[in-house]
Amino acid sequence: MTRIFNEGGESFPVTILNVAGNKISQIKNSTSDHYTAIQVAYGSKKHNPKSVVGHLKKADIESAFRIKEFRGTDLGEFKVGEEISIKTFSVGDMVSVTSTSKGKGFSGTVKRHNFQIGPKSHGSNNMRQPGSIGATTPAHVIKGRRMPGRMGGETTTLKDIEVLGIFADDHVMLLKGPIPGPNGSIIKIFSK
Repeated sequence: MTRIFNEGGESFPVTILNVAGNKISQIKNSTSDHYTAIQVAYGSKKHNPKSVVGHLKKADIESAFRIKEFRGTDLGEFKVGEEISIKTFSVGDMVSVTSTSKGKGFSGTVKRHNFQIGPKSHGSNNMRQPGSIGATTPAHVIKGRRMPGRMGGETTTLKDIEVLGIFADDHVMLLKGPIPGPNGSIIKIFSK
């Protein structure tokens, strides 16, 4: 993340995204595939399986790092092999961003669920322990009890993110605020 300034000198936090190399590898229709969707090939990879190479050859694409499918109803303007341009977005648009959040590993209740810590002094031994997990009478733990476990690494969607800048020649897009996931992660951008 970084920040930019507008004409009035106001500061905005931005995330810089590289959105180059998104090419349509296949268009699925309801007659042959029973649903309508476009398949988008992104990036490049040194070694692809032969099945992927043969699939991409139909669209005149050499290689792809990842292939994703997007369902839709009106897919008339798309053509196989063409690149999806960044010009479909404009400054001021509100978009939704989906990505995998940073994985934090196995975390305790204080970090994962914001539990309060216990007393640090006077002989206390339960500073970061979760405490009781249930009563005697049910004789089992009630579902939904917040406990330690794996934190992060989940698919996360942020909605209503403003597009603050678009540089079509460099395939760069500026979005206001943070985006889930580590640097270099793959994200999906949806316009409203």
